[in-house]
Amino acid sequence: MVKDFFDNGNLPKEANLTWVALALKEGGIDDIRDYRPISEEQAAFVGGRKILDGALIACEVIHWVKRRKLPA
Repeated sequence: MVKDFFDNGNLPKEANLTWVALALKEGGIDDIRDYRPISEEQAAFVGGRKILDGALIACEVIHWVKRRKLPA
């Protein structure tokens, strides 16, 4: 897929797929504007997190599972 992208400039539609959730803003729920859309995969722009935290945590989990020879 990556090679095809660099050869032809095309990505499959699934490569740009994301799920969006509605997160409640501060206050009550009176209107749709009381929610804000976020991607379920969103890790950037979250207070106290750095943009690479998600990738680093994933690598640590994979390493931990492999070391213990757990099914995953």
